[in-house]
Amino acid sequence: MTESPGNSPMDPEPNQSIDMLSLGNMWLILRNRGWVGALAGIVVGGSVFLAIMQQTPQYRATSSLIVELNPDRVVNVEEVVDISVEQGLLAASMNTHIERLRSRRMAEEVAGKLTESQRNRVRRPFLASNGVEEEFRGVPGIIRERMEISWLRNSQVLHITARHPDPDVTRLLSSLYAREYIGFQTSIRDTSTSSAVSFLQREVGEIRERLEARERELAEYRRTHNLVAVEENRSVISDELRQLNRALTEKRVDANELRTLIGQIEDAGDDLYRLLEISSIARPEGIRGQVMDLGEVESEKEELSETYLARHPKIQAVNFRRDLIEASLRRSVERRIAEIRGDYTAVQTDIAGLETELKEAEKRSHELDRLTIDFNVLQREVESERRVYDQLASRLNETAVASQVDITNLRILDLADTPKDPFSPSVLLAGLLGTALFGSFLVGLPIAIELADKRLRTYPDIESYIGKPVLGDVRYLTGRTSSQIMRGVLSEDEVLLESFRGIYSTLLLQRFPESSMALVVTSSIPEEGKTSIAGNLAEVFGRHGKRTLLVDTDLRRPSLHRGFGLKNDQGGLVSWLQGDDDLPPVGTPLESFAPLALVELAPQTWLLRSGGSTRSPTEVFSNPRFDRLISRIKTEFDLTILDTPPVGVFSDATLIGDFADATVFVARQLKVTKAKARNSVRRMDRTGAPVVGVVFNAVRGRSAQGGDGYGDSYQYGYDQYTEKYRKKYPEVEAGT
Repeated sequence: MTESPGNSPMDPEPNQSIDMLSLGNMWLILRNRGWVGALAGIVVGGSVFLAIMQQTPQYRATSSLIVELNPDRVVNVEEVVDISVEQGLLAASMNTHIERLRSRRMAEEVAGKLTESQRNRVRRPFLASNGVEEEFRGVPGIIRERMEISWLRNSQVLHITARHPDPDVTRLLSSLYAREYIGFQTSIRDTSTSSAVSFLQREVGEIRERLEARERELAEYRRTHNLVAVEENRSVISDELRQLNRALTEKRVDANELRTLIGQIEDAGDDLYRLLEISSIARPEGIRGQVMDLGEVESEKEELSETYLARHPKIQAVNFRRDLIEASLRRSVERRIAEIRGDYTAVQTDIAGLETELKEAEKRSHELDRLTIDFNVLQREVESERRVYDQLASRLNETAVASQVDITNLRILDLADTPKDPFSPSVLLAGLLGTALFGSFLVGLPIAIELADKRLRTYPDIESYIGKPVLGDVRYLTGRTSSQIMRGVLSEDEVLLESFRGIYSTLLLQRFPESSMALVVTSSIPEEGKTSIAGNLAEVFGRHGKRTLLVDTDLRRPSLHRGFGLKNDQGGLVSWLQGDDDLPPVGTPLESFAPLALVELAPQTWLLRSGGSTRSPTEVFSNPRFDRLISRIKTEFDLTILDTPPVGVFSDATLIGDFADATVFVARQLKVTKAKARNSVRRMDRTGAPVVGVVFNAVRGRSAQGGDGYGDSYQYGYDQYTEKYRKKYPEVEAGT
């Protein structure tokens, strides 16, 4: 059986659009919907053009100021408010001038220079019908709003532009602004310079008092700590420290040597001969003489030992002398060891004394350093205060001189002329804007409508989004009943007949149908015309000599019988499936089997009605009798067409698909969404009857054509050339 409806794990999201707007598709969209965009563009663009052109004419006049980087000076001084601008600060200076020119204070200065009649002329265009100034802005507010200040980049030129409906007022305001700003800038300079002089005078007085206090504090500190000969004291203490360090180092070296010697003595212990190997012990003259005497006795003993035995009187006399010398030598060595230990103790005592003296000297040195540091800090503070005082006093003198000199770095470059022509409204700009709006609506509105419409509209929608070929189309027909459309091929309706001939030809090109095939005809939702398509397909295959059986398997709402003007109360599919009658023996044609009550619609074409409706069609199709019936039908008919309920609403079609071989899917233009159709096709592809193609139903004119050559491939309705065919071959209408 089939899988449950829904997307498989690998399916993309239903709302994932793969539509691509190619140039050809855009051209088709414009051809179909362009009139909407054109109409909207004409209305919007024309309205904007007229609205702009009906505005009050506006004039503008411009004056120019130049900011000189190096203005002439009477004296070579700098003001506290620096009026010269170095090249690196040009941008900052220009921006400062621009903000001052835009300030409300500047507008009030200019308004104050106007006469009453001039003020009335400035105000008149902005009076409401009751004579009250618009938004209570007043003359300064109007002036400030109508002025434009700009800077010509990489130059020293400022442009002052006035806009007003009165051309004379524009010249007046622009020129007056330029003149008044120079005076305004001068007043700012004077005010700033005066404030700077007062500030500098206060600062100089305060710093003078602090400087005098610091100098008194420095003198008192020098006197209190006797720092007159500080360098001489520092030299004496430094010499003393060097001598103490040298003596202490020498003593520590002596102590280290003595400590090493004592260690050797302790290692030798009571061994006289090992002690004599230590140079410091064997070095004294007395010990050296005794060692020599001992050596002579030992030599004499060796000579006598060669002649006499050990107990001979001469040998014993030599031994006695040797013992006396050795005892005397041992006493001398012990005295020498005692001297060495005494020297080590004396050196340790000297080291302790020297360390004490060194600490006292270092303490005196540190105290002198501290006093010197404090003195230097005080001295640096005094010097710092003196430098600040000198600088401020110098700047105070320069500022006082500069306040007496009339210096400015602003010059008038050009004064405004009375404009002759208005700059606004501009016919060119209004026309360009209107044209741009027209073009935007002409192109954008149809495309926006197209993108917002998610329904199946064109052949490319089917092939690119659903992924199935278009078998053909059936045109949208007016003036025909559903029964007339159902019998279109039988009644030889030229439009319908040619459409289904085209579908038949397309199926043949796909090597379809093979012998004894069952074909499911379904759609996504109701009212897409699948039943009419199924009926006409059966009729066209029958006209081409195929034994075709049309089966109404839409047991929820059967309608094939109504289309052919038949009743549905005798025999039929449900009646036989729910009965006990078995199929006739092989060899007995089904069209003569009364319980099925097949109706011959035309030569080679029969209809098996539903024989009623049911609320449980899935149980009916699960009946083994249905499987046997379909198998028997395939043996007697070349083609079986099964009209099913919409697969996007009910699962009946997926059940029936397991008994069929292929599916023809019906999609009605502008009826079903692309996502719904795609999901429905995928459900059928998971059955035993995959979708072989789509019949595009109720297509309106050329609206289904795509922009990539689809129009030529899918013109199956033959509407466009039928009239030409009749005119060229009038005998067709005569039936010849």
